[in-house]
Amino acid sequence: MQLRVDVTVDPNPWFDEITVLCLIDLLCIDVDLDLTLEVIFENDLDGDRGGFCYAPQASGEHGAHGWLSISPKACQKDREDVLRTLCHELIHLEQYVEERLVEDHVDQTFVWFTPPWTFSRIPMTCLCPPWEDEAEREGLRLYKSFFQ
Repeated sequence: MQLRVDVTVDPNPWFDEITVLCLIDLLCIDVDLDLTLEVIFENDLDGDRGGFCYAPQASGEHGAHGWLSISPKACQKDREDVLRTLCHELIHLEQYVEERLVEDHVDQTFVWFTPPWTFSRIPMTCLCPPWEDEAEREGLRLYKSFFQ
């Protein structure tokens, strides 16, 4: 399996493509995946901690395509928080790839398979879904194992 990371932005001071590839290797994501990694400089971002991950979508013979975005300005603006956000979003990528989390773009719902759980993101409630708990916990573990 081959992983291709397309960093679609100017170089940033927080991480580079090699860092992202090393983190993905630590997660053992074993899938043919095109991943677009985007660093955007906006103050507000539709994500839970300054980033978001779109579910990998089937793209024919070339495997799947996923989209991961990080907004350092939406984070706490320090290096640690940006890197923790990156790790958090990579956990979401892992959840999608392993199909433990499925996003239905038509019905605007998420389905979490352990246990079966459906959540509508419109309107978004203050309830913290189980995939976010896992992403926060495992993202912190990934951050500590790689950066500390």
